[in-house]
Amino acid sequence: MAKAKLFACILISIASIYSAPLDSFANNETNEQLENKVTELTKRIERLEPESPKNIYHSEFHPPFPSELFSIEEVIETGHDVSFEVGIDRPSWKRPVYNKNWHSSYWGGRWSHIPSNIHKAMHRMFIGFQSAGLWFDLGQSLGIVEELENPTNEKAFFEENVNEKMVIVIMQAEVIKLVRKGNQVVLISEPKRDGLQVITLNHDKVAPIQPDKYTLFQLVTPDGYEYDYTIN
Repeated sequence: MAKAKLFACILISIASIYSAPLDSFANNETNEQLENKVTELTKRIERLEPESPKNIYHSEFHPPFPSELFSIEEVIETGHDVSFEVGIDRPSWKRPVYNKNWHSSYWGGRWSHIPSNIHKAMHRMFIGFQSAGLWFDLGQSLGIVEELENPTNEKAFFEENVNEKMVIVIMQAEVIKLVRKGNQVVLISEPKRDGLQVITLNHDKVAPIQPDKYTLFQLVTPDGYEYDYTIN
């Protein structure tokens, strides 16, 4: 009986494969239309994943660490506070597992790349700058376009010197305080199951000090335990 069921499943699978061209003919699709469809699907697959199987590690997605690093405790105790404004504060916000704009058919698959989306899913903190690109690319890639278009505090985004603003998106956490020492910025925060915060600050307050080109941002608990970081 088991062999008979297996044989039946194989026959059904074969029939479904060979019925695909028949479906196309039934829909009166020409060879040119079929070729265009294959080309489109091929491009979508190329945007979804690497050309060949390979391992991709976190280090390929971000710049090197600053040359001099301090312990989180030292940054908090001897660093200086950095002022910021909260532009979006939505404590009940739910982080999406998948957003419709990440589909490979949307905007040419611009935000459908699986390795990039998995990398973002590993993090709670993302950094951008006040520009059209922030509202477009960062918003789409994180699935927060609607939230960015409806800030809870517009002043944080649209006051004077907007071009000098750094924007930090924090998911599932509430930022309490920012402290800087050297090329290191610690964001003291309370981890949450839900919630979205978007804060803004003047970039010159956290810009890297020479000779380094980047600043390390660390999301930490009030007790000083890091649970996310990014380099910008």
